[in-house]
Amino acid sequence: VNLSVPAAHSLLLCAAHSLLLCAAHSLLLCAAHSLLLCVAHSLLLCVAHSLLLCVAHSLLLCVAHSLLLCAAHSLLLCAAHSLLLCVAHSLLLCAAHSLLLCVAHSLLLCVAHSLLLCVAHSLLLCVAHSLLLCVAGGGGDVPLPVTGRVGETVSLPCPLNLTVPIKGVTWIFHVNGEKIFLAEFRDQKFIRENENYFPNRLEGSNSGTALLIRELRMEDSGIFTALIIFNGELRDISYNVTVWEPLPIPTPVIEKTLDGNSSDLCHLHCSVPSNSPTLSYSWTYRDTGTDRLYANGSTITVSLKDKALGAEFTCWVQNPAHRNSTSVPLYPCGEAKNGGMYGGNTALTQ
Repeated sequence: VNLSVPAAHSLLLCAAHSLLLCAAHSLLLCAAHSLLLCVAHSLLLCVAHSLLLCVAHSLLLCVAHSLLLCAAHSLLLCAAHSLLLCVAHSLLLCAAHSLLLCVAHSLLLCVAHSLLLCVAHSLLLCVAHSLLLCVAGGGGDVPLPVTGRVGETVSLPCPLNLTVPIKGVTWIFHVNGEKIFLAEFRDQKFIRENENYFPNRLEGSNSGTALLIRELRMEDSGIFTALIIFNGELRDISYNVTVWEPLPIPTPVIEKTLDGNSSDLCHLHCSVPSNSPTLSYSWTYRDTGTDRLYANGSTITVSLKDKALGAEFTCWVQNPAHRNSTSVPLYPCGEAKNGGMYGGNTALTQ
């Protein structure tokens, strides 16, 4: 109270100043604190946001990478599995196809080989059998001639010089265009195939390469074939068997007749009571002790004026099995005589 006005004034000024300073300081502190808090909060928010963004980005990258790796791995596994399945399937198909082709090819080759062998064998047999029926000059071998008489036995021998074992022989008879399998020789046994032909009249010999035919009959004439297998080869041999009937007794008969227009000509006719179409006739006459051929044929005409011909003529009748003859005097002519009355004779040839 006692202070003077100037002092009070100064004190007030000082107090006001102090208050202002204090308020300003407080205000500045408060503002600074608020600013700092705001800045710190902003920084923290920014850092946190950045950090969160970074972490999220890293996480997203990591997850995406993992997902991509997983997807790629799965895709590769799937692709590899599919590829392996495809390759395995292709290989199996290829192997199966190749195996089937190989098996089919082998089977076809085997079947074709068997068929070819079968066809070739059948063809060879067919050709061999067909050739046996051909005549000479038709491309095949001429059958070997074999002649026999009725009631006798003939042998069909093998002309080959065989030095190796015989595997098998088949005998075939050709009659009326057919091939009749008669017998087969195998395992050292002679086995009949058809008993309707030559019953109990066939016999094999020489390892089946020769065939005996007993009690010959006229119908036994024909072609026989032997198919011989040896050393892996097939050989065929054919035989032309001809069976003749013996000339009957009496011996041939000669008939002498004069020519109706000329009494100088004499006809001599020779005959045999036989139905065989294979007989052949020939005539001889005796000249100074020697028989000379006059002519062939069953009938001849002789001139009675030709004294050089001699007084006796002989008729010869023959087939591959027999030969019979009868002789008659030329004079007189015009009578029939049995040859036996004039010393006729019978000759046998084989």
